Amino acid sequence: MIITRRSLPRRTFLRGAGTAVALPWLDAMTPALAAPNRSGSGRALRVAFLYVPNGIIMKDWTPKADGAAFEFPRTLKPVEPFRDRLLVLTGLDHYNGQSLGDGAGDHARAGATWLTGVHPKKTQGADIHAGISVDQVAAKTTDPAARAAQARRDRSILDFVRQDAARLGLGLGAGDRRKLGEYLDAVREIERRIQKAEGQDPEASAPTSIDRPAGIPPTFEEHCQLMFDLMTVAFQADLTRVVTFMMGREGGNRTYRSIGVPDAHHGLSHHFGDPSKVERLQKIDQHHVDMLSYFLGKLQAAKDGDGSLLDRSLIVYGSSLSDGNRHQHDDLPTLLAGGAAAKVQGGRHLRYKRGTPMTNLYLSLLDLAGVRPEKVGDSTGKVEHLSSL
Repeated sequence: MIITRRSLPRRTFLRGAGTAVALPWLDAMTPALAAPNRSGSGRALRVAFLYVPNGIIMKDWTPKADGAAFEFPRTLKPVEPFRDRLLVLTGLDHYNGQSLGDGAGDHARAGATWLTGVHPKKTQGADIHAGISVDQVAAKTTDPAARAAQARRDRSILDFVRQDAARLGLGLGAGDRRKLGEYLDAVREIERRIQKAEGQDPEASAPTSIDRPAGIPPTFEEHCQLMFDLMTVAFQADLTRVVTFMMGREGGNRTYRSIGVPDAHHGLSHHFGDPSKVERLQKIDQHHVDMLSYFLGKLQAAKDGDGSLLDRSLIVYGSSLSDGNRHQHDDLPTLLAGGAAAKVQGGRHLRYKRGTPMTNLYLSLLDLAGVRPEKVGDSTGKVEHLSSL
């Protein structure tokens, strides 16, 4: 066997007929004589921010014990298989989500402050403003040249690069050929589902007073899963390193009939302590965590060098309201998932001092991603113990 120092360039694309498809990380992209990188610290760090609206039933969310000995409460049960890659964070606040003399509008402020930490200006005009969001700051880690322009085509983009893929496969080892095949299968499956969604009747099951855009999957579950699949492929191919996804909008009245909850979400969040409404709202909270579990599973299954995408990612999941019934912006429900290239130690419930700004967490995460602004919104410093106690 002849060993050389040559390796496949990281920015290798499959090309054909004006189409280019980026590739995931393959073993062939590592020089043969390079030392193995077990921690993954040399890989690109991916960051995702996932938002859920209308608050959470906190008694079914917050673990009773701190540290590593905590048990998963029922709302968080779907992500228990990822315990070693998960931190439950308690005590973080968004002070600027409160009215501060502005009166009503907590849902709008919740959405506006979650990633900014800035009290938004309340206005009926066009001069609304808040502040730069942490995902925009984190996006400085993304090379603009890596963003691929995607065009809608009648045929699969893979049809245009089939010959190039076959040529590349001849020079790859068995493991890389398997990775390449799995990746291209995932791209084709996403295409198939998008095409199916675009074929849906845009008027079906939609209120006549609301314009429904063509191409949206007909169910919440299909929509979430399709978005998470797209995020996974984008992370694999290094097309982006930062994504943000609102799983629902603040004040939104989506119903969840698939899990036996026909009530409108926002209306149900104002339960006034009614046990039956609280129980139905908890089912929605847990269903959202089910969707998160799906995404974490996709990242865990996607290989990235000698680890997984989940090992090289940071996923922030949560809301800018805790008690939606009372519009509380303190002690916010927050999960941090992923290994951050061995920079975060999971498997723990961390309880911070009440009143700690949520933006202190963001400042710490940006530091892990190699972006170091002086402040984010109302941050006062960084949080501790993400790596260890």
